[in-house]
Amino acid sequence: MKSEHESYEAAEKAAIEIKKRHPKLHVTVFDAKEQRHTLVELPTPANGRPGPNHNQHGKPATPRKAASTGRSR
Repeated sequence: MKSEHESYEAAEKAAIEIKKRHPKLHVTVFDAKEQRHTLVELPTPANGRPGPNHNQHGKPATPRKAASTGRSR
């Protein structure tokens, strides 16, 4: 997806919003004046720890399936 913005700051703000909604996307901002791409990353929490939806390795948590007891009712 491409879009145009009046300033680099406006483009960066739009890119951050896209990254928040779709964190797995590779999002960059192209600066036409400087002719360079800048990768957009989400800011990390101040404590440096992943949020509540991440496991101890910093990866998103995967939902667990309920264990089956093997008994039928």
